[in-house]
Amino acid sequence: MINVCQNCGKGIMRGNKVARARQELLYRAPKVYKPNLHTARIMQPDGTRVRMLLCTKCLRMVKQVMAVQTTKTTGTQKEEAKAEK
Repeated sequence: MINVCQNCGKGIMRGNKVARARQELLYRAPKVYKPNLHTARIMQPDGTRVRMLLCTKCLRMVKQVMAVQTTKTTGTQKEEAKAEK
């Protein structure tokens, strides 16, 4: 399937489009709810990049994890530089 997040598996949901004025059963039409997917290139632990289709929730989670990892590495480099002085 194309419309599925490759991390969490979030996909298309189906429901009913209900008119506010007439909420009887006769005035309902099928509706498709699609996830908000984006392509992202994710760095693997071995250094290769993989293109993935991610929903926005997973994309934000990946960005947070990558930000924490980069601050940890830069933080240790700064501490090593101070220790050398």
